[in-house]
Amino acid sequence: MISKRAARVSPASVALVVALLVAALAVRLHRIGDRSLWEDELSTWTSIRGSVMDGIRYVQMPHPPLYSLSCRLSAAGDHRPTETQLRLPAAIYGTLAVLAGGWLGNVLYGRRIGWAMLCVLAVNAFLVRYSREARMYSLLVLTTTLSMTFWVLINTRSRRRGVPALGYVISTT
Repeated sequence: MISKRAARVSPASVALVVALLVAALAVRLHRIGDRSLWEDELSTWTSIRGSVMDGIRYVQMPHPPLYSLSCRLSAAGDHRPTETQLRLPAAIYGTLAVLAGGWLGNVLYGRRIGWAMLCVLAVNAFLVRYSREARMYSLLVLTTTLSMTFWVLINTRSRRRGVPALGYVISTT
């Protein structure tokens, strides 16, 4: 059964969100492998060269292993991954951060601000730049934005806090 809130989303709105996300991804992927890796990105490359446990031990705190594991999946067992393979997870996380930012704007201030957030974040120079590096910065933006959104949902709903609470724990951990 579709909830009343979900029923209000028009197919045109969904199509527009998808179009914005495709454009955001295209901006992030444009010539993503043209530059060679720089110093910090080489640590990402190093973290995926050995076994999975070696990679987890290498990154440790303050860099949790999710980004390194994502790069390992992107490289698909390639022992000499390309710049594109290492930077692809960041581009995907950055694109998802655009969607999360639009959702946060919608939750906090309504649909108009949500749409504005989607449009601004799709081309935001800071987010685009860090979505094109083989580092965990775009993942940090994504999880922080999701964490804030779930926190707002927990504190503004009088009932049904279970799913936002679970989302908050997952995105914050």
